[in-house]
Amino acid sequence: MQSVTPSNQPLLNNRYRILQTLGAGGFGETFLAEDTHLPSRRRCVIKRLIPVSNSPQLAQQVHQRFEREAVILEQLGEHPQIPDLYAYFESTGQYYLVQEWIDGVTLTQQVQATGVLPEATVRSILVSLLPVLEFVHSRQMVHRDIKPDNIILRSRDQQPVLIDFGAVKEAMGTVVNSQGHAANTVVIGTPGYMPGEQAGGRPTYSSDLYALGLTAIFLLTGKSPEALQTDPHTSELLWRQAAPTVSPQLAMVLDRSIRLHPSQRFYNAQEMLHALQFNAPQSAASVPSTIPTVAVAPGVPAAVPPRQTASPRQTAAGRVIQAPRRSPLLVGLVLAGLAFGAGAAAIGLLKSPPAEAPVAQEPSTPLSESPTTPIAQASPQEPPQERPAPAAPSREPSPTASTPTPTPTPTPAAPEPPSKPTTSVSTVGFPVGTPESTVRQTLGEPTASAKGFWQNTRAVRYEDYVPGEVSLGYLFDNDTGKLRQTEAAFAQSVGADAMLQALDGMMNSRTSNEIRQGLQRVYDRQANQYSFQSGGLKGVVERNDRDRIYVGVWDADLH
Repeated sequence: MQSVTPSNQPLLNNRYRILQTLGAGGFGETFLAEDTHLPSRRRCVIKRLIPVSNSPQLAQQVHQRFEREAVILEQLGEHPQIPDLYAYFESTGQYYLVQEWIDGVTLTQQVQATGVLPEATVRSILVSLLPVLEFVHSRQMVHRDIKPDNIILRSRDQQPVLIDFGAVKEAMGTVVNSQGHAANTVVIGTPGYMPGEQAGGRPTYSSDLYALGLTAIFLLTGKSPEALQTDPHTSELLWRQAAPTVSPQLAMVLDRSIRLHPSQRFYNAQEMLHALQFNAPQSAASVPSTIPTVAVAPGVPAAVPPRQTASPRQTAAGRVIQAPRRSPLLVGLVLAGLAFGAGAAAIGLLKSPPAEAPVAQEPSTPLSESPTTPIAQASPQEPPQERPAPAAPSREPSPTASTPTPTPTPTPAAPEPPSKPTTSVSTVGFPVGTPESTVRQTLGEPTASAKGFWQNTRAVRYEDYVPGEVSLGYLFDNDTGKLRQTEAAFAQSVGADAMLQALDGMMNSRTSNEIRQGLQRVYDRQANQYSFQSGGLKGVVERNDRDRIYVGVWDADLH
């Protein structure tokens, strides 16, 4: 950075003395300055912005746009982790912003000084930044230039700070279009971190999530997006091989955030935050950032503290589905003649069989009450099971517990099941072809498994995986160990957005608008069933008489 001798420099706006040049770019320069009108000589950052056009007829439009964006920056500064806007002014055709200066280092400088960051630290940074993006987006503003250089780790508390919003730069890019009207043809953003829709001049909120995901990948790999290989068929970035120790849970979240099409990414910052919080390994949960302090020259400021997030119980909006433990949801996969605990019969995912009838032995009693989707078959030797007791058995019976005897009187509450990984709806929808090892690594051990109804298959279930909300079922090929049918059953309290996320995962982010609308119709009670076929996949969405919604996707040649 260049030092500037204060005695050789006049005061800007008769008030601010420049101390140091912090950076320069196509839109102007950034300085570290001090406020001579305050006894403390408070330090601040001054950004000098130069319009791309000096046309007199555009001066008024540029001025209006600059003032409008300055008002937005002032509002954003209300967040404790976004720099305050102290002042703005115009002088000799140039525009100035005076902002809070925050001592710290950029993420780029941090990686250069210490190397790649641990996964727990990267999670901490993401969890801290996402509420800030939620705040920004709630003001109908897209940052448009998120990258490691524009995130500063504040020295006093190591919180990540978001700087350098692109809106004011856009105001400086005002030009006259072919119709003679004021317009903006300047693309704001940084190549590599800028998604396609933003490069085309149509940024969305998910454009910021895309850039944030690539920033996290830089922290984990030390590689910029341009240095990573891409899949020659899909153009997706192949970054995992550069970070082999990253957990599958975090990798799945980052993969979704950097999908090429906006509709395949997270819908908003809150959804991505929940995916991180409820899809984290226990060892990574609630791990504070432990980034060492790096001494470098002062940089441009910005702030981003962790913000109080909403309660995890937001199922009505479909964004979080974690719930306190309570009586289990009586849905699950049809498993062949398995008895869990005290004479508990296997229960159909969408409808329990009659108490006096044996568990399904024919294809006519399928997983989803449809003759097209059975998944497991009862053993012919299995006698009829009695209706399960009101209290659900533990996933793993206590070693000291004796087998209870069915009785007409209520049984005592079963012991709490052992802790299991938690997850967001967006990550339980594994696509067909997923290895069983990936499913188990993400979800833990299943509640139960059995021979599948279809030849050479094996069915597993995660019954009541989210208590009272969601049960999961998967059908694997015995030879390859890969998923051939993937499904979930949801309580009505789970929002449509969450179900759409799970379905999109099952479809490997290739869900058409028509399929999305079909699920929405079932959710809105406009239909009880919707079946579809897409490429080599078939699927169904249907509501049962228990008001549960079942979603299933399978290989088209499976049945």
